[in-house]
Amino acid sequence: MSLTFTGASGMDADARRKQLSAALYRVARGDRPALRLVYDMTAAKLFGVCLRILNDRSEAEDVLQDVYLTVWRKAASFDEARASPITWLVAIARNRAIDRLRSGGVSRLSEPIEAADAMVKAANVTLIGKKSFGKGSVQELISVSKDTAVKITVARWLTPAGHQINTVGIAPDIEVNMTRDDIDNKRDPQLDKALEILKEKNEE
Repeated sequence: MSLTFTGASGMDADARRKQLSAALYRVARGDRPALRLVYDMTAAKLFGVCLRILNDRSEAEDVLQDVYLTVWRKAASFDEARASPITWLVAIARNRAIDRLRSGGVSRLSEPIEAADAMVKAANVTLIGKKSFGKGSVQELISVSKDTAVKITVARWLTPAGHQINTVGIAPDIEVNMTRDDIDNKRDPQLDKALEILKEKNEE
């Protein structure tokens, strides 16, 4: 699944802010074209916010869909006197991405699922980390009515060995969690544990 971003160009910052604010107020009144305009003007930036936090393009795309569903539902809470439109939108994107990260939906520094699936079949290989979330489906957002949309699963991913990983994931041999504090302070306890095990094996 891929996203294509478009946006207004040739517009100064103040005019862009006013246009975005006006569009959000129209979204609050149920104006769907206005939501499309908000998307066109901000999707690239909000996707970047999600991607920086999640470090996974598929997860960032999925969260971005949730961001605009939230905008559609909560546009009435936007107040230009309290925050600029882009600040309000970035806050939603950041919170949604952090919620996904905290839920365990993303392992920022894990090997790809394909590599893990191959490694578990190899001799003397130990998987270290946290059980993967099991995100193995591709979903599409379908509009049903003025204020309703549904997510439909249009594809599922399998490992090279043909294993279903959606909602199942791959469990490590040794579980080591990665906390938000570790990420913020650029610590990697999973890598540290792996190096510790390699050292022990080399000393045997």
